[in-house]
This record gives sequence, structure tokens and C-alpha cells, in this order.
Amino acid sequence: MPCLANITCWRCRATEPYTNRKRYFIYYKEVINFTFTNLVLRAIFYGIITHRCHNREFLFKFAKHRDIYVDALYETSRRFKIDILDYIVTSNHVHLLLTAGNADDISSALQYLHGSVARKYNIAKFREGSFWANRFYATRIQPGGHLGTCLFYIDLNMIRAGVVKHPLEWRHAGIQELLGEKQRYCIINQKRLLRALDFRVGESSEFKDWYRATLNEKLACISHEREACWSEAIAVGDLKWIEDNFAKNYKSKLRLHPVTDETYYLYHRKKAFKNGFNSGF
Repeated sequence: MPCLANITCWRCRATEPYTNRKRYFIYYKEVINFTFTNLVLRAIFYGIITHRCHNREFLFKFAKHRDIYVDALYETSRRFKIDILDYIVTSNHVHLLLTAGNADDISSALQYLHGSVARKYNIAKFREGSFWANRFYATRIQPGGHLGTCLFYIDLNMIRAGVVKHPLEWRHAGIQELLGEKQRYCIINQKRLLRALDFRVGESSEFKDWYRATLNEKLACISHEREACWSEAIAVGDLKWIEDNFAKNYKSKLRLHPVTDETYYLYHRKKAFKNGFNSGF
């Protein structure tokens, strides 16, 4: 697996900064012409799910309400044919890194999960009305190095927001399981995660060494800017992977862009101003 930071990879024994690898994402040219299911969940294998609270309200402001989500996620992971690879529950949105065999499994699981959370929250708060903002958004991710980068994007979410100084301080997140701080009622399927990152199933100790080393490298040079491609793009991966999975079928409907500072921020800043909200979390 390629390194995700300037560290010596235990597998290849060579320094290979991930930032030197080109990543591409594809996004809507005209959003109104497409449906979520046809473009994203038609053949999804690995992806990040993003779902925000209604009107971006801080409905998960208190830990007891984030506990509701984590408990429901644990139950969902046991009841449905999905594998959770990472997760975080922030004050006003959630990220789930998951894998599943088909679209129906994901849709059914998230319908149950987010419906259950909304009902329990409204009952606890004697509240009526919408809890979630519209439908969840899914971004398909190429397994391997791109999925590994997304893993750290999720785990460093509250660091970028300036809420905590270390990811372990936020207990409603998958990093607690990845570093062994949480060992009961675990949600993450670590065997599936190892395979997705090109580790062998028996290499859990090597994975933890790599994870800790890469995490420390990223904490030393943390960027507080939001990487919007993980929650707004249709897919993230290298050029060949995207062309094989998307461009041949949707070439006339989607535009392909390399992720550079210029194209990345120009596109998302324009979208943020158009919709009247701040692009940062």
C-alpha cells in the first residue's frame, strides 16, 4: 500500500509522499439531471456517507445525543449486510466509511439507522419535525491509498474544527477502535478494513504501527481547511479507476478534474457562495 505521509513504508521500505500522486474526482455538471441512485449506488463497493442535521443545526451538541447515534450504528451493523470501516459523529453531521455488496443494502441500512436516530432524538427532546437535511450523500472511493486518505480525513475532523487537540479526545469516532481504546461493542469490521487497505488479515499489528506513524505525521502538519471532495464528489480515485467505473458510462454527463489547489477551491468556493453557506465545518 502506498504511504500516506512522508514516512518509510513498512511494506515497500521507501519514502513516497501521497501528495505526489494525482487524485481525481468527478462531480455533477448539472445536478438536476441525475439521480443519486443511478450515479453513486449503482455498483458501490467502498464509499463515505455524509449526512447533515436539518439546517446544519447542532443537534448532536451533547454527548448523550451522540451516544444515541453510536448505539444505533452498532445495532445497524449487526442487522444489515454492510461493513463499517470508520465513522465519526460530530455536532451537526456524521461521516461513515463503509462497504457493501449492493445499493439496496446501503439504502436499507441507512434508512433504518437515521430513521431510528431521528425518532429517539425527537422523543427524548419532545420535538417534532425534520432531524436530517434531505438525503445522505455518498462518495465512492477507490480502495487502497485513496481510502486510507479518507480514513484520516474522517479521524481528523474535530481537529480541523478546532474542538479537540487530539482525535482520541473525541470519543464518538472510529479512531477509538482503531487504536484499541474501545474493545467492547465494536462497530468497525477491522478485517474488512485491512483488506481494503491492502494489508493481510493477520497484519493487525503492522496496520496499527502504520496508522499511528501516519497519524503523528498528519498531526504535525495539520491543515484546518476542509477537503470538500470527500463529501461532495461522486467518486475519488486515480484516473484509470474513475474511467473504468464511471467515465465510459457517463462521459457526457460528468466532468473529470484533477484535484489541485486551483481547481479544487475554485469550484467549491463558488458553490458555497451560491448556496449561501460557509464551506468550512
